[in-house]
Amino acid sequence: MVVAWGAGEARETPVWFGPEERPLFGWLHSPPNGLVRGGVVLCAPVAYEDYRSYPVLKALADSLANSGLVALRLSYDGTGDSSGHFDDAERTRAWTESVAAACRLLRDGGVSSVALIGMRIGAIVATHAAQAEEDLAAMVLWDPCLTGKEFLRHQAMVLAGLSAEFPGDPDGVEATYYFFPEAMAGEVRAMELAPLSPDVPTLALLRSDGVISGQLQRRLVAGGADVVETDDLAQFLGEYGPIVPPKEVIKSVVAWLDERFAAPPVNFVVPERDRTVVEGHVTGSRVVEFPRRLGPHGLFGMVTEPENGARGPCIVLFNMGVDYHVGPGRQWVELARRWAQAGLRSVRVDFGGVGESPLRPGQAPERIMEYPAEWIDDACDMVTAIKDEGCERVILVGVCSGGTIAFEAAQRVGVEAVVAVNPMLDRRRAPERPQTDGRRPSRTAARLAEFGREHHRIADRLWKAYVEVGVRQAPMGVVNEVIEKGSDVWLAVGDRDHEALMRTAYWRNVGLPRLRKQGKLSINRIPILEHGLGLSPGRVLAMEMVSSQILSRRTIDEDGPASLF
Repeated sequence: MVVAWGAGEARETPVWFGPEERPLFGWLHSPPNGLVRGGVVLCAPVAYEDYRSYPVLKALADSLANSGLVALRLSYDGTGDSSGHFDDAERTRAWTESVAAACRLLRDGGVSSVALIGMRIGAIVATHAAQAEEDLAAMVLWDPCLTGKEFLRHQAMVLAGLSAEFPGDPDGVEATYYFFPEAMAGEVRAMELAPLSPDVPTLALLRSDGVISGQLQRRLVAGGADVVETDDLAQFLGEYGPIVPPKEVIKSVVAWLDERFAAPPVNFVVPERDRTVVEGHVTGSRVVEFPRRLGPHGLFGMVTEPENGARGPCIVLFNMGVDYHVGPGRQWVELARRWAQAGLRSVRVDFGGVGESPLRPGQAPERIMEYPAEWIDDACDMVTAIKDEGCERVILVGVCSGGTIAFEAAQRVGVEAVVAVNPMLDRRRAPERPQTDGRRPSRTAARLAEFGREHHRIADRLWKAYVEVGVRQAPMGVVNEVIEKGSDVWLAVGDRDHEALMRTAYWRNVGLPRLRKQGKLSINRIPILEHGLGLSPGRVLAMEMVSSQILSRRTIDEDGPASLF
């Protein structure tokens, strides 16, 4: 597959590598002609910073490939699409060994020397991996953490306001989407930037906002690193907001590395291994995964199914916002593999402009944060592509905005069920917000929206009165439309989202009892569940309930395809 970035084109190839019994997943970015002067391994951050840095490292890898280098973005053991679990024992050792396996992959493909780029805690992992690598051409430390303790402290600070309202798990460290059990947290706290080798040219990119410690700067200078401060490093690592790759920083990193590779170009051999057994080597319930492009625009999906094929419904997993396809806290990966061991198949997907899916022609990248209407088209294309493979039974699973997209898609294409956690069914219904998600507002709602742009306070009062009688416009009106299309609906909602569902008088008193009597709707209220699933107690409970619901629907359809694609 070929993807474009900047002025040139880089060839992007998904690849499984590393131990056969515990394979790792990564993306190789290589020049179009296959001739490379060296290799670069990109060591990503972990937890929520992994989601935020994903498009930045993807852009960096493409730029490196366009300059004549082969770049590998890897997911460490227990992260991303790689094998293992996030909270397995000896994580720091496993992450370092993952980088070593990535270096071997590049060397086996034909490059003679390799460089490492480590971002945040990935910089710590890179410095430890560097100690075992021979003929390391260079190393780049991007906004490095000095210690794992510093990293965990920052994760806790990000969640400070949220955990005051929704208590987290006291037996470890809460991070957005992720939980570090105490044993793992202790191991991560002990991580520290390894001493730099004077024989390895090192570039350190530091923030210029004053948050970098003097101790880190002294450690880097003492190790002979070229230290550069810039104000374009960390804006994409914030809690929420647009992710804009800092193109000037990327350009400077590529130029700096370009000078460190003097070897003549060689033909790089891309390994052919696009599917693998990711789980069940010991138990016998072997789970296979493979990436595929879906629909006319080549949207990305990772298929998970039993090795001997699956029959029955296919579960399609939609993530929230601009987070890539592994799900909140990597739950889509964990659930997909659990379901495959029970005989079910699933596809976790990226919407256009997110993760590995391209934008549609003419789609504006700056609108990605607005949950564009194109994502509804994307969801429909994905479902259609799966049905075209012979799997008529499809269940859509989504969280937050992913749940919203699932409902919108279910109104256009027939699905067996929609399973959603805290779907934003009343999003963009407030009078001051434009209707940009593809849903047609009622005439009254459209007029209120227009009026609300100039008269916010009055419109707000009118809107509160309207939603008490606006049957079609209410969140439950959306649920009703999907049920009328023939889909079952199962919801898990926190208190605030439950309140939004129940806010219209008709649905509270008449419509909801009628739907429940039909047996097509289940609403499960979880008081400890906050909207974004940031904290582990509510997230774990909601995901367990989702899994139970999916497994309860695993009736076998002998006429379905044994394997997709």
